[in-house]
Amino acid sequence: MKKLILLSLVGIAAASASFAASARVDLSIGIGVPGYVAAPPPVIYAPQPVYSQPPIVYYGGDHWHRPPPPRHGYHGHGHGRYDNYHR
Repeated sequence: MKKLILLSLVGIAAASASFAASARVDLSIGIGVPGYVAAPPPVIYAPQPVYSQPPIVYYGGDHWHRPPPPRHGYHGHGHGRYDNYHR
């Protein structure tokens, strides 16, 4: 019986010691600013892209026309451009 009383006293002393250790007064002052909150993006449904096949273009035959050869004494005044030959 003495052991039971002794264990009870030790338990009560331990419990009261822990309550006394945590019995404190705290003071906290805080100015809380809410975090940044953005509105969700608007829901936009783009229309289905329309594909239309381009028209068929005919350029002519399968041969190329070459420019005429330069005249005698021609010294490249057109700077290599075929649309500036002197005739």
